Amino acid sequence: RDRIAERDAACVARLRRAGAIILGTLNMEEGALGAVTDNPWFGRTQNPWREGFTAGGSSGGSAAAVAAGLCAAALGTDTMGSVRIPSAYCGVFGIKPRFGSVPSGGVTPLSPSLDHVGVHARSAEDCARVLAVIGEADPAAPSGKMAVLDVTGRAALSEDVKAAFTEMVARAGAEGLVDGNVALDVDLGRLRSGGLLISEVEGMAEHAAMMAERPEGFSSTFAGMLRWGAEQPTDKLAEARAELALARPAVEALIGDRVGLLCPTTGGSAFAFGDPVPADQADITCLANIAGLPAVAFPMGLSKDGLPLSAQIIGRRSEEILALAGRLAVAIGV
Repeated sequence: RDRIAERDAACVARLRRAGAIILGTLNMEEGALGAVTDNPWFGRTQNPWREGFTAGGSSGGSAAAVAAGLCAAALGTDTMGSVRIPSAYCGVFGIKPRFGSVPSGGVTPLSPSLDHVGVHARSAEDCARVLAVIGEADPAAPSGKMAVLDVTGRAALSEDVKAAFTEMVARAGAEGLVDGNVALDVDLGRLRSGGLLISEVEGMAEHAAMMAERPEGFSSTFAGMLRWGAEQPTDKLAEARAELALARPAVEALIGDRVGLLCPTTGGSAFAFGDPVPADQADITCLANIAGLPAVAFPMGLSKDGLPLSAQIIGRRSEEILALAGRLAVAIGV
């Protein structure tokens, strides 16, 4: 609570110079490690669509504030889905740009090898406006159509997600935006677990000095996760890094000469506080972090009980996938 930054982070400084009005900071998962935003020190972030339900995380406060109309846009960090998961649960757009395209100066990291600064907004156009200020343009890449990334058997999808995504694919086909299906032959759960281990190890390196100096400022849950990661054998960490390294070119190869890959963002909609936390929330989102590629989450309708559902596009150029996401959102009427 008493750790007050002496200066803006580089991305915030860029926004301020461009004329943005900075309103304040928002709640998040402790240490950016988690996807619920039930912070033991600052409380729960409620989902604007339904009280008592999570807004996702780790940047849950950012997505909830945008969805509730409290601000035009908000920043967050995405290590394995922490911008796109809350965007999905709150029914807004969320862009994780290319790795390193937004400066990380002044941002307290969790996992420097996986972290990305991203943007939440209520439209693709607003995401693009903010990203153009805080980030660097992506290199040129082929234009054209997307492929549908088939995650059947690799990720658990609710019936609502399956139905909404099937409709999304049909609309994308009608718009002439897709040219077939591709499948990723990897264990998504294993990749997500490897990314979590790397995050815990790198997070411990970041916070070790402060944990030693002020242990009372860390919840037992957060501290325990970091310590567990640090206690794992070095060969286990090396294996996780090797598996992630192999997945990067595999994702690139699936995109090939296309604009990107269309897939669901999460396997389900937001869940109630107190319900079991799905371990697989980041199974699909982690792919873009591992590959260091831009990925945008965008609304694809509502579940049967009225909660937002989300699709995402993983590509090579943030500007291009944002434009496609905006076009598809209009096509399905969200």
